[in-house]
Amino acid sequence: RQRAMIAMALICRPALLIADEPTTALDVTIQAQILQLLRGLQTKLNMAMLLITHDLGVVANVADEVVVIYHGEIMEAGPVEAIFRRPGHPYLKGLMAAVPHFDLKPGERLKALREVPVNVENLLGKQTAPASKGPDDVLLSVTDLKKTFTTRKSEWFGAGHQTSVRAVDSVSFDIRRGECLGLVGESGSGKTTVSKILMRAVTPSGGSVIFNGRDGPIDVLEAEGDALRMLRAKIQMVFQDPVSSLSPRMTVENILSEPLEI
Repeated sequence: RQRAMIAMALICRPALLIADEPTTALDVTIQAQILQLLRGLQTKLNMAMLLITHDLGVVANVADEVVVIYHGEIMEAGPVEAIFRRPGHPYLKGLMAAVPHFDLKPGERLKALREVPVNVENLLGKQTAPASKGPDDVLLSVTDLKKTFTTRKSEWFGAGHQTSVRAVDSVSFDIRRGECLGLVGESGSGKTTVSKILMRAVTPSGGSVIFNGRDGPIDVLEAEGDALRMLRAKIQMVFQDPVSSLSPRMTVENILSEPLEI
């Protein structure tokens, strides 16, 4: 089913594919096949890909660059080899220490992420994604993205009170043409919220998203009419759970042909 979801997303030959935890619901064998398929298609179609995951192994095998996110903020960013060989941020070091490996000594245990002291107000090594090699290389530019969700809790007597949760806090990165950028972080860190903002499914509280198409830059958050229709074709998404993403009342033919209908 995940292959069908990928086929749907690629029908319009997008310039950017957003893959939100595309292998989480799959077993290890199928996971490897799907990742190999995505990487092969990315190279074949010269397509940029934003891979959202909490699995460091997936990022190490697929991504060219990595952005590590925590509580909606970027902790560390850079080329995948440099990030994994020389992690600088304590949060990233904690993520890597929690990954099982073969050279564990007798009695040694993995460090749970909750044991890693992280103070968001005094984080070390915070940085934005590295600058592009040139302005023509950047396909998608995300700058100072913010999103705050507000919920209202009702009470028996009175109007209740509002609670605000900052899901994304000043996130910035660039995705170059033909590049795979891995967005890494634990559950609830804001990864999926970022992807939904890029797809116009969620309205941000602030920031900008610019798509540099062949005909010039487009403001993703403000696009309307022909510009918005072009963006729908150029930016596609593969969701985490293919079972709940596909309607059981539709045939495979109807599912695959739906993006082509006007």
